[in-house]
Amino acid sequence: MPTKPTQLKQIYYPPIDESPDQSKFPAARYFQIHFEHLESQLSDMKLCLEKMQQQMADLYLQLSLLSPELTEPKHKK
Repeated sequence: MPTKPTQLKQIYYPPIDESPDQSKFPAARYFQIHFEHLESQLSDMKLCLEKMQQQMADLYLQLSLLSPELTEPKHKK
C-alpha cells in the first residue's frame, strides 16, 4: 500500500515547558550547528585553495624550466 505524503511528515512534539510561539522559531542549537557547518566548509575551502595555489606555483615552476620563453614577459620593440 503506497504511503501518502502526509504520512511521511514528521510530527514535532514540543517539550511541556515550551510555549507554542517559541516552537515556531528555530532554537539556538540550530544556529550553532549551522554556523559550525559553515565554519567547517570555510576551513576546508581555505585548505583546498592553499593546495591549489601550491600546485599552481609548482606547475608554473615546471613550465618555466621546460620553456622559459612562455613565462617571461614579452618586450615590445
